[in-house]
Amino acid sequence: MNLSPHKKLLARLGSVGICYSLLREPEHWGDSGDIDILVRDFDELSVVFESWGCLEYSSSSNNKKYLKFDEDTGWWSHIDVVSDIFFGEISVPAGFLDALIGSAKTGEDGICRLHPHDEIILLIFHAVFDKGSFSKKYMRRISNANLDKLYEQSTRYDFLPWPLQVYIETISEMERGVIKGEDVVKKIKKSFNYYSPSDKTLLSKVACRLKALKRGNRAIVFLGPDGAGKSTITESISGLRWPKTRRQFMGPNRGQAMSPLFITLLSFFGKLREKYAKGNPVGFCVRGAWQIICYFDFLERLYRHSWFWGSGGVVFFDRYACDMYFRKPTWFNEKLFISFFPKPKFVFLCTGDAEKIHFRKPELTISEIETTIDLYRKKLLQHGIPFKEINTTSEIPSKNIYHVVSHLIGIGWIGK
Repeated sequence: MNLSPHKKLLARLGSVGICYSLLREPEHWGDSGDIDILVRDFDELSVVFESWGCLEYSSSSNNKKYLKFDEDTGWWSHIDVVSDIFFGEISVPAGFLDALIGSAKTGEDGICRLHPHDEIILLIFHAVFDKGSFSKKYMRRISNANLDKLYEQSTRYDFLPWPLQVYIETISEMERGVIKGEDVVKKIKKSFNYYSPSDKTLLSKVACRLKALKRGNRAIVFLGPDGAGKSTITESISGLRWPKTRRQFMGPNRGQAMSPLFITLLSFFGKLREKYAKGNPVGFCVRGAWQIICYFDFLERLYRHSWFWGSGGVVFFDRYACDMYFRKPTWFNEKLFISFFPKPKFVFLCTGDAEKIHFRKPELTISEIETTIDLYRKKLLQHGIPFKEINTTSEIPSKNIYHVVSHLIGIGWIGK
């Protein structure tokens, strides 16, 4: 059976005797989002996941999140593990959790799933309390379910403020268009005397993002000579969903990474550079203008992600403005693209055996590669930019990807 990485991971859990159940069936098992599972024993699961190379992204008393990279597909599995279930602020009775897992069944694919009725009921309350709305995806799931059959679970849900039947009738009215989804959310929350602090106004969300922006950019930068493996790592790591991530290329003259304005300006001044020699006064001014435009082009590529940072997102940059200096190490380029450009939050310097990097990029000599790497180290230290070296020629790509994510978790930049 050809299973997706997520399915393989869950099936493997059952094969080693971990008692768990999938809480919600993903709509698509391909490159899906996070996978929610319920377990009885956190400690047992943690030992197994650690032995499999899973990374613990965050942890609390009743919730742990794990990341696992699949090298064959380049996909990340995001496993969200809970040992307790809350309806608003109400924690379910211990016997309820035992009943859920006890009635779960293992399918032909090796994955243990909740009883179908329990899955739909929990989906409804998850939409209300955790999502705050009924998405089209959730409505499709509810519409395909036989709501009348859900009444069979009434005894199991006798801890709810209202009888289960009342909640199901409300959902049925929403499905028939009698009541709006947002009114259903309010009605159910009211029955629990629950008022979510996450129900923020647009103004408060803007204020929150502006406050986050004030703390500075969230740029994680990958530097190194051509052929050092920057693109391989940034492409893979940008598939993360915890945290929200983006990938931004910062190399010069890359049309798809630039705004149309700067493409036009650099094209115009580029033609003038070819027309006028460097020793010509016009040529000298044109080259200076071209550099200044490059500076603002990089600045725009950096700060176009400001709103994204404000929501807690992280941007992984393949190259950075400082590469203009490393390509041509002049005093002017150092001042413009290192001293006077916003410093990244952290740099991963991709290094390794110069001969192997030369094999990947033969247009660079071994001596040039070694000199460039040494210059990176020197200038990053000189300008107080925190960095960590990654040897991309002695480790397979998946190992380096894990090193990067583990380090970011360890320094508290993502997760925990």
